[in-house]
Amino acid sequence: MITNPATASQIISEMLTASDFHVNLHNHVQFLRVTLRVRLHQGLWGPYLRYLMPLGCKAHLPAGGYFLWVKLPPRITHIQVKEQIRQHELGVNVGAGDLFFVPGVNHGDTHLTFVRLCFAHYSVDKLREAVVLLAKAIEYVIAAHDQDDAS
Repeated sequence: MITNPATASQIISEMLTASDFHVNLHNHVQFLRVTLRVRLHQGLWGPYLRYLMPLGCKAHLPAGGYFLWVKLPPRITHIQVKEQIRQHELGVNVGAGDLFFVPGVNHGDTHLTFVRLCFAHYSVDKLREAVVLLAKAIEYVIAAHDQDDAS
Protein backbone atom coordinates (compact mmCIF):
# COMPACT_ATOMS: atom_id res chain seq x y z
CA MET A 1 0.00 0.00 0.00
CA ILE A 2 1.31 3.45 -0.90
CA THR A 3 1.21 5.77 2.09
CA ASN A 4 2.91 8.82 0.61
CA PRO A 5 0.36 10.78 -1.50
CA ALA A 6 3.13 12.47 -3.48
CA THR A 7 4.44 9.07 -4.51
CA ALA A 8 1.00 7.90 -5.60
CA SER A 9 0.36 11.03 -7.66
CA GLN A 10 3.82 10.75 -9.24
CA ILE A 11 3.07 7.17 -10.31
CA ILE A 12 -0.27 8.19 -11.83
CA SER A 13 1.33 11.19 -13.52
CA GLU A 14 4.01 9.00 -15.09
CA MET A 15 1.39 6.49 -16.24
CA LEU A 16 -0.75 9.15 -17.88
CA THR A 17 2.13 10.89 -19.64
CA ALA A 18 3.89 7.75 -20.88
CA SER A 19 3.37 7.40 -24.64
CA ASP A 20 2.78 3.65 -24.45
CA PHE A 21 0.10 4.10 -21.76
CA HIS A 22 -2.30 5.76 -24.21
CA VAL A 23 -1.69 3.05 -26.79
CA ASN A 24 -2.18 0.33 -24.20
CA LEU A 25 -5.25 2.01 -22.74
CA HIS A 26 -6.78 2.44 -26.20
CA ASN A 27 -6.06 -1.22 -27.04
CA HIS A 28 -7.50 -2.37 -23.73
CA VAL A 29 -10.69 -0.33 -24.18
CA GLN A 30 -11.11 -1.69 -27.72
CA PHE A 31 -10.58 -5.24 -26.42
CA LEU A 32 -13.22 -4.71 -23.71
CA ARG A 33 -15.71 -3.22 -26.17
CA VAL A 34 -15.37 -6.20 -28.53
CA THR A 35 -15.45 -8.72 -25.68
CA LEU A 36 -18.54 -7.21 -24.10
CA ARG A 37 -20.32 -6.87 -27.45
CA VAL A 38 -19.71 -10.57 -28.19
CA ARG A 39 -20.89 -11.57 -24.70
CA LEU A 40 -24.04 -9.49 -25.06
CA HIS A 41 -24.97 -10.59 -28.58
CA GLN A 42 -23.84 -14.22 -28.55
CA GLY A 43 -24.12 -14.97 -24.83
CA LEU A 44 -27.38 -13.22 -23.97
CA TRP A 45 -29.26 -11.63 -26.85
CA GLY A 46 -29.23 -14.63 -29.19
CA PRO A 47 -30.23 -17.05 -26.40
CA TYR A 48 -32.83 -14.54 -25.15
CA LEU A 49 -34.44 -14.53 -28.60
CA ARG A 50 -34.33 -18.32 -28.80
CA TYR A 51 -35.34 -19.34 -25.27
CA LEU A 52 -36.89 -16.46 -23.32
CA MET A 53 -38.82 -14.44 -25.87
CA PRO A 54 -41.00 -17.43 -26.91
CA LEU A 55 -42.00 -17.78 -23.24
CA GLY A 56 -43.37 -14.22 -23.25
CA CYS A 57 -40.33 -12.35 -21.91
CA LYS A 58 -39.57 -8.89 -23.26
CA ALA A 59 -36.28 -7.02 -23.49
CA HIS A 60 -34.57 -4.26 -25.45
CA LEU A 61 -31.07 -4.68 -26.79
CA PRO A 62 -28.95 -2.35 -24.65
CA ALA A 63 -26.72 0.23 -26.34
CA GLY A 64 -24.25 0.12 -23.46
CA GLY A 65 -23.67 -1.02 -19.93
CA TYR A 66 -23.23 -4.51 -18.54
CA PHE A 67 -26.81 -5.71 -18.13
CA LEU A 68 -29.77 -7.01 -20.08
CA TRP A 69 -33.05 -6.20 -18.37
CA VAL A 70 -35.71 -8.84 -19.01
CA LYS A 71 -39.40 -8.35 -18.29
CA LEU A 72 -40.87 -11.65 -17.21
CA PRO A 73 -44.05 -13.03 -18.80
CA PRO A 74 -47.40 -11.86 -17.41
CA ARG A 75 -48.28 -13.16 -13.93
CA ILE A 76 -44.69 -14.23 -13.24
CA THR A 77 -42.49 -12.59 -10.63
CA HIS A 78 -38.80 -12.88 -9.96
CA ILE A 79 -39.72 -14.37 -6.58
CA GLN A 80 -41.46 -17.31 -8.29
CA VAL A 81 -38.56 -17.74 -10.71
CA LYS A 82 -35.99 -17.72 -7.91
CA GLU A 83 -38.06 -20.27 -5.99
CA GLN A 84 -38.08 -22.64 -8.98
CA ILE A 85 -34.33 -22.13 -9.43
CA ARG A 86 -33.88 -23.10 -5.77
CA GLN A 87 -36.30 -26.04 -5.83
CA HIS A 88 -34.81 -27.55 -8.98
CA GLU A 89 -31.22 -26.66 -8.06
CA LEU A 90 -30.65 -25.02 -11.43
CA GLY A 91 -27.47 -23.26 -10.36
CA VAL A 92 -28.23 -19.87 -11.87
CA ASN A 93 -29.02 -16.52 -10.30
CA VAL A 94 -30.55 -13.28 -11.50
CA GLY A 95 -30.46 -9.73 -10.22
CA ALA A 96 -33.92 -8.70 -9.11
CA GLY A 97 -35.89 -6.67 -6.62
CA ASP A 98 -35.83 -3.21 -5.07
CA LEU A 99 -32.04 -3.12 -5.02
CA PHE A 100 -32.01 -2.37 -8.75
CA PHE A 101 -34.58 0.44 -8.78
CA VAL A 102 -34.40 4.09 -7.76
CA PRO A 103 -35.03 4.36 -4.01
CA GLY A 104 -38.02 6.42 -2.92
CA VAL A 105 -39.79 6.16 -6.27
CA ASN A 106 -43.05 4.22 -6.41
CA HIS A 107 -42.53 1.62 -9.13
CA GLY A 108 -45.68 -0.30 -8.27
CA ASP A 109 -45.08 -4.00 -8.82
CA THR A 110 -42.58 -3.36 -11.64
CA HIS A 111 -39.67 -4.42 -9.45
CA LEU A 112 -41.26 -7.85 -9.19
CA THR A 113 -41.56 -8.43 -12.93
CA PHE A 114 -38.01 -7.73 -14.14
CA VAL A 115 -34.72 -9.59 -13.83
CA ARG A 116 -31.30 -8.19 -14.58
CA LEU A 117 -28.78 -10.36 -16.41
CA CYS A 118 -25.12 -9.37 -16.21
CA PHE A 119 -22.73 -10.12 -19.07
CA ALA A 120 -19.65 -8.33 -17.72
CA HIS A 121 -18.00 -11.26 -15.98
CA TYR A 122 -19.05 -14.44 -17.74
CA SER A 123 -18.02 -16.26 -20.89
CA VAL A 124 -20.38 -16.66 -23.84
CA ASP A 125 -20.83 -20.35 -23.01
CA LYS A 126 -21.71 -19.64 -19.35
CA LEU A 127 -24.16 -16.93 -20.40
CA ARG A 128 -25.89 -19.24 -22.88
CA GLU A 129 -26.12 -21.94 -20.24
CA ALA A 130 -27.56 -19.45 -17.74
CA VAL A 131 -30.26 -18.31 -20.19
CA VAL A 132 -31.30 -21.92 -20.82
CA LEU A 133 -31.52 -22.52 -17.06
CA LEU A 134 -33.50 -19.32 -16.56
CA ALA A 135 -35.89 -20.44 -19.30
CA LYS A 136 -36.37 -23.76 -17.47
CA ALA A 137 -37.22 -21.92 -14.26
CA ILE A 138 -39.75 -19.76 -16.10
CA GLU A 139 -41.24 -22.88 -17.72
CA TYR A 140 -41.67 -24.41 -14.25
CA VAL A 141 -43.53 -21.27 -13.08
CA ILE A 142 -45.73 -21.32 -16.19
CA ALA A 143 -46.51 -25.02 -15.61
CA ALA A 144 -47.46 -24.29 -12.00
CA HIS A 145 -49.78 -21.48 -13.16
CA ASP A 146 -51.34 -23.78 -15.77
CA GLN A 147 -51.90 -26.45 -13.12
CA ASP A 148 -53.49 -23.91 -10.76
CA ASP A 149 -55.72 -22.62 -13.57
CA ALA A 150 -56.84 -26.16 -14.44
CA SER A 151 -57.90 -26.93 -10.88
